Amino acid sequence: MATQFPAMPSGHDHLGFRTTCGREVAVGWLTLGDAEWPVRRVTLDVGHSPGRDDGTWAALTPAEARELAAALLTQARTAERMAGMGPDASPAGAAERQAGPDDHFQIEPR
Repeated sequence: MATQFPAMPSGHDHLGFRTTCGREVAVGWLTLGDAEWPVRRVTLDVGHSPGRDDGTWAALTPAEARELAAALLTQARTAERMAGMGPDASPAGAAERQAGPDDHFQIEPR
């Protein structure tokens, strides 16, 4: 089985940004297999912290990438809501996990 990797990084294949703690985050795609049976994956590259070698990388199916995106958006909404609640606030009551038919989990705000 042949493996094809797009040039890393290229402006049209990957989107990225630098976090406030200095990590480079890149999201892109790659194709595994061959022209007859290509398998596409969404890639996530979380670079290392400045001065450390602690980065990580993952190749996700499109469904897994959507699940990750939904989880990140839910957590971002929770963090924004809790920003004005003070340092002792807990997210325990902010969201409830329930199994959904298409997801490993679905987070429902209360």
